[in-house]
Parts: sequence; C-alpha cells; structure tokens
Amino acid sequence: MQSEITEMAMIRSQLLRPDVVKTSPEQLHKIKDLYLQNYRNFLSLSKYAPGLKFTFKTRSAFTGRQLESDSIDAELHTCMFNYAVASMREAVYQDLKGEGLKSASKYF
Repeated sequence: MQSEITEMAMIRSQLLRPDVVKTSPEQLHKIKDLYLQNYRNFLSLSKYAPGLKFTFKTRSAFTGRQLESDSIDAELHTCMFNYAVASMREAVYQDLKGEGLKSASKYF
C-alpha cells in the first residue's frame, strides 16, 4: 500500500508541474497515461478505503472553486474526467492530414 501512495504522490506532482505543455499531442498522451495510472492506484487503494482517512482536494472544471471530499470515489471520478479531457485535447491538437482525422475521431 505504501508503494501506491508514493506513486500517487509522484504522479500528482508531475501533473501539477507548471512546465507541462498542454497543447502537444505527445505531452497530452503522457498526461493521459498518468491519469489512468493514478486511477488504477486509487482503485487498488479503494479496497482499504474504509480504514483510511484521506481528504481529497480538487478544483471544479466549471467554476474553478476548490472542492474537498472524504470519499475515494470523488478522486476516481476526477481521474476519469481528466483522462477524458486529455484524450479530447490530444485529438484536437493532432495533425489531421492523411489518417489523422480518423485517428483523432477515436478520442471523442
């Protein structure tokens, strides 16, 4: 369990870095993979959730206001939402020439 918590902290610090380019398809693919790994880590941690006391903090994508929850489900949903957003952004910034449009449409 300690390894999952350490990995989650590392992933979160990578996702919150200010130098992350959010308009590069390659960078967005890496971000998407980080959100997916974070989801998997929280999912494995959820079996211990009743005995753990965590407060999860995030910001609303619509209002920008900070949200707090004691439920691990909130973090799981946040990871999946951010994964979907990164997928769509990856499609938007792809080169659409040739098979690019067909490839990009898979992300929506």
